[in-house]
Amino acid sequence: MNIYTTYYRSRGWLQAYLFIYRFRWTYPVGLAGLVIGVYRFTSNVPISGFELTVALLGLLCGALCALHNMLDMHRNADDHYAVKLRVLPESYNAIAKSCKYTDFEHIVFAEHAALYSESLNRLIDSAPIRIDTDRHRFRLNSEVNSIVPTALHKSKRIIFNSLKVRMASDITPESVLRHERVKIQKTDYFSSCCTNDMIGWAVRLRKSKTVVYDGMSYMINGNALSDLSDSECSNDIGISTLVFTRDGYMILPYNSMDSAKSPGKLAPASGSADWKDLKGCSTLQEFVIRAMEREMVEECGLRQSNDQFVRTHLTGYARYLNLGGKPEYFGVSIISDDHNRVTVARKEGPFTKDHKMIKLRCEPNREAFIQWLNDTFGDVESEASFALFLSIRFLQDYIRFTPQAFDEIWRSMEL
Repeated sequence: MNIYTTYYRSRGWLQAYLFIYRFRWTYPVGLAGLVIGVYRFTSNVPISGFELTVALLGLLCGALCALHNMLDMHRNADDHYAVKLRVLPESYNAIAKSCKYTDFEHIVFAEHAALYSESLNRLIDSAPIRIDTDRHRFRLNSEVNSIVPTALHKSKRIIFNSLKVRMASDITPESVLRHERVKIQKTDYFSSCCTNDMIGWAVRLRKSKTVVYDGMSYMINGNALSDLSDSECSNDIGISTLVFTRDGYMILPYNSMDSAKSPGKLAPASGSADWKDLKGCSTLQEFVIRAMEREMVEECGLRQSNDQFVRTHLTGYARYLNLGGKPEYFGVSIISDDHNRVTVARKEGPFTKDHKMIKLRCEPNREAFIQWLNDTFGDVESEASFALFLSIRFLQDYIRFTPQAFDEIWRSMEL
């Protein structure tokens, strides 16, 4: 087993424990007792009876509290169980759209569904969208808090917590043309696991079979899909970018079976935007592109330098209906390395199994490139993730409607 697999699983378990129980006054008391006890026992200074009593009581208090919480966590998990509901894509398509989303249409692949707007995708790479940061952090409500242990332990795959970026307002063609700001706020990955990832799940009491949590209710406002501004989900921003190398290869990571998203599937370089990606960014596009490029460096095992990237273009935006309307941005990136420099870094091994490298073979014109993308997806469709399906679809549309982008992309590759 990769040492990083053990590390990530241990880290995730500890973070899950702290996420469920948050702050307890007994923890610092127990830690203080441990520090005092170790210091005094290992130093040459004689330890008084009072100091010894305080150290032992503090340590005992912290240990008992930790033990009680662990037993409580397991008892909660034993009393509740999660049931995966069979929700067909047609059911998601039947959900009404609010007045903000009249320009959006449904798109379906396999068992997945999303909303997207062709008009918005034509604007997203060119019209600057400013960011407005909410100083309040997203918090789970009491109903979700009650099923957190079940939500975090329903999957045996590797998950661990980190600060993410919540999209707290909606982006539409009209909002972009009116130069409206996009509102964001802090959230974390575990909050998304307990909200967006629980859409399509129900949690029941084991003895009575009573439903105590219905995930589908968290994507509906009245009879329509909740706007991001009204949603009770974490809605952390997802990012996916198709990677092309300087020598004309498309790089598709194979997700490992331990990956939390699309296990065992081919995908673009994808993940979720970190809060640290925001540093120094004034527009949404700048921030999203930075997140895409960071994810690409990690998943392709590349060196990180100022001249690493030729260019990243934003090609589209969608809301994943299977994940409660979670926002996802799509792009295409051309890197200044050849395909033989791409590798799976050891620390990425638990999440990325390998890379499929597909040589670009077509005439240097838009129609031929679009057809090549179509044929290539046909060859890998049985292994493809929803993110890969949308990435290729949006890149085709982008090339079709933005001729100068194709010229720039082609020139970036030494073909």
